[in-house]
Amino acid sequence: MIKLLREDKLLTVLLVLLVLTAIGWIAGTGQYESVNPETILNGSEKSLGIFLLLLAFLKARLIIVHFMESQRATPVIRWLFELWVITSCISTIGLLYFF
Repeated sequence: MIKLLREDKLLTVLLVLLVLTAIGWIAGTGQYESVNPETILNGSEKSLGIFLLLLAFLKARLIIVHFMESQRATPVIRWLFELWVITSCISTIGLLYFF
């Protein structure tokens, strides 16, 4: 299994996406006593929202880079994509935090 994960990059990325989805689901629902979002994120609802948004943007970046093959694009397109992800993430979190 370890050898397969080392050789197959897409499988590794898929497993990372599944783990990030599970973390977001557990943190968002808060129904499990062993994982309490209030203790992880200091009890702030905005902090939980920011955490979930960061997870979402990280997952979007992984999907676009690995499954849409933007890593093979020209450097200009790749940098524009990275700039778009960072700008979108910062502006969305800024709107959530300040409003």
